[in-house]
Amino acid sequence: MAYCRNGGAQMKGSVLVTGGTGYLGQAIVKGLSGAGYSVAFTYRNNGDLAVELEHHLETSGVRGFALRLDLAEETDFESLLERVESKVGLLSSVILSASLFPRSSEEDENLAREIFRVNLEGPCLLATAAGRLFSRRGKGRILFVLDTAGEKIFPGLLAYSVSRAGGFALVRGLAKKFGPAVQVNAVSPGVIRDPEGMAPEEKEKLFRKIPAGRTGTVDEVVRTLLFLLEGPSYITGEVIGVDGGYGL
Repeated sequence: MAYCRNGGAQMKGSVLVTGGTGYLGQAIVKGLSGAGYSVAFTYRNNGDLAVELEHHLETSGVRGFALRLDLAEETDFESLLERVESKVGLLSSVILSASLFPRSSEEDENLAREIFRVNLEGPCLLATAAGRLFSRRGKGRILFVLDTAGEKIFPGLLAYSVSRAGGFALVRGLAKKFGPAVQVNAVSPGVIRDPEGMAPEEKEKLFRKIPAGRTGTVDEVVRTLLFLLEGPSYITGEVIGVDGGYGL
């Protein structure tokens, strides 16, 4: 995946990405660095991968910083933002990519609570802290990575779907709360890679439900995020589906 940056060009700014060691999070971090941004990113469990990703940023010629964050735990997000800025400079944007997806449809009460904390409560509190910070400075952008499950509620993944639906409302609410200085938007990816272990006939059945007739790529998600990061400031409170029409 290539995002060209002119050699010696001034950095565009600094971005904080939550969930930077996830499948999509890694692509976002690398895409941002390739586009000329310094990047701080959070991880929950995979410390070894975080070290590798931090090294990748440093060798790419941008400032990089990895820090552990569990959105299910109580956190002083204002202090966290101060710590991040001491490492990568003043933030221009925050991208909330971290999420918890249940590995099965069995959502017990404790798991449901954790899903809501990681997918909705934590991002709400962090985004609010970032919104206050950016409002004081007169500009900033907050982006969410959501999921078509927020629109197509899946009964077997009820807590997850509802947490994602809350994300859609959060984008609109924060856009109203922190405008006009701060733009708040989101991307809503659909099926981004072929489901593991799915039989060919099941894949064909899935593809028939997607007007684009295929799965998406992380490249398409990252490019949409970059558009929202760098595009018109008149776009706010919007969720762009990167789902091949799956959410229709």
